[in-house]
Amino acid sequence: MLNPTNIKIQIVTRHNPLPMEDGTGNYVWGIASYLKEKGFIVQIVWVKAEGWLIKRGFWLIPRRFARQVDLHIIGEVALGRLRVFPKIWWLPLKAKALNFIKIILKAIGVFRFMQALRGIKEEKNFSEIAKEIPWDSVPTKEEKLFFQKKFKHFNPDIILAIFYWMCPLWDGLEHKGALLRICLAQDIMHMRKDPLVTKSAAENLILTTKEQEKKCLSSADVIAVVSEDGREFFHSIFPEKEVILVSNGVEVFSQKSPPVAGRCLFVSGFQQYNVQGLRWFLSEIWPKIIQKQPEAELHVCGNVCKFFESENYPNVKFLGRLETLENEYKEAQVVVIPVLFGTGLSIRLTETFSFGKACVTTTVGIRGLKFACSAVICSDKPDEFAESVIRLLKDSNLRMAYEEKSKAFAREYLSKERCYQPLIDVINKHIRLSNCRGGATIKTV
Repeated sequence: MLNPTNIKIQIVTRHNPLPMEDGTGNYVWGIASYLKEKGFIVQIVWVKAEGWLIKRGFWLIPRRFARQVDLHIIGEVALGRLRVFPKIWWLPLKAKALNFIKIILKAIGVFRFMQALRGIKEEKNFSEIAKEIPWDSVPTKEEKLFFQKKFKHFNPDIILAIFYWMCPLWDGLEHKGALLRICLAQDIMHMRKDPLVTKSAAENLILTTKEQEKKCLSSADVIAVVSEDGREFFHSIFPEKEVILVSNGVEVFSQKSPPVAGRCLFVSGFQQYNVQGLRWFLSEIWPKIIQKQPEAELHVCGNVCKFFESENYPNVKFLGRLETLENEYKEAQVVVIPVLFGTGLSIRLTETFSFGKACVTTTVGIRGLKFACSAVICSDKPDEFAESVIRLLKDSNLRMAYEEKSKAFAREYLSKERCYQPLIDVINKHIRLSNCRGGATIKTV
């Protein structure tokens, strides 16, 4: 069997692929780094740089990221590990310049004359910045051009599209030889509409219909999902397609120093169901906890914090986005995952298992890992949830018992080899059938 060092895999995503951002980022980066570890040439094409990246105007990619994956971000100027985003400076200057010209033309009476000649009935606001497109919309022209450029230069053997709405990017691509198109669907998106969630920023809304999801996925050769429910659902829609289960593989971290007494932890991205879950926890559960455990404290990490910037809660610290979550997990005695709605797999739960932490969640929180119910405490009622957290904080023997269960579950069910092997098998099959690049075959684990 030959080494797969000449097999190129290109991952294209609109979602943030960085592991410290949210569950999806953790999942995508885990797959990419594992494929790199197995000898593949891996490139991530990120077609929508997120707010903090653009607002800052530059980013020095941490060495640990740069060593793992070749990352390309739309709008960047790459200088080694440094990524510069000129638009943060150029667009405001351009808008100001155009508005200044508009003011001058108005003052001398030329502006409306030019409008009349061009048949323009309404004045254009030159400083208006394009509104955010819905998160689950099909690729924009800008995204398509960026991806096509990277695709042509990289010439991959395999494309992994993150979520169904990225699938149209591979339509019409010119490619020599066979191209395997895999969609990491990860979730059944049209089932993700939560009636309890109020409308927020456009990129946080899931507006998918079943027809849209089916249409985009129809062009995929393979559909990868994170849960058995997802596999059964997509197989029922596409019986002719290969639908594989690719869960979130983790490694188990050792705990060398004791956790901070009374410390609880919640980690999440911007997803609205997580925002709602945290708000439920802070309003109905946390007051009960600190009433009986006054020394208890809660650290909240991730982009979820931006929804609570103007709010204050006793013994709660909103830490925002962190470069690494390792210290926060290791210092926590209890991890809470108070989600009330969601589909697919709770990636943060798998992450909690990897750090061997005692966890209190809801029945929704163990979605995709129903057999993990013995390794966590599930409580759907505020009083029961609060009491479960208090018991774990007070009873060290009980807490350590759940920590051992957590680590044992991760070792048995969430090893990277076990979770990612179906993806390796699909790639192997493709290479054998297409004789891709001389018929190189990847050795299975």
